[in-house]
Amino acid sequence: RDVVTQEAFDFGETLSAALLAAFPPKYVSDPSYDFGASGGSGALISEVSERTPEQRAEIEGAVNELMGHFGAHSRNLVRAIGETRERNPK
Repeated sequence: RDVVTQEAFDFGETLSAALLAAFPPKYVSDPSYDFGASGGSGALISEVSERTPEQRAEIEGAVNELMGHFGAHSRNLVRAIGETRERNPK
């Protein structure tokens, strides 16, 4: 838990910058904007696809890194479950 928390904290500024580059400002920097109540289309993938490759690169890199973190932590979880079962067979 501590590792995941620290990684999330450490990645916060990078993710914020990537979100600001990838999406219209109303989605990420307007605290009064309510996506659901404002008639947002929910087509965020379409929003990103309309960006230039340079603008997309930042968010795509951030997602890639976050998925890598998720993969590492999920493997660690599965490994820990397996070790627990080995120590405590039924």
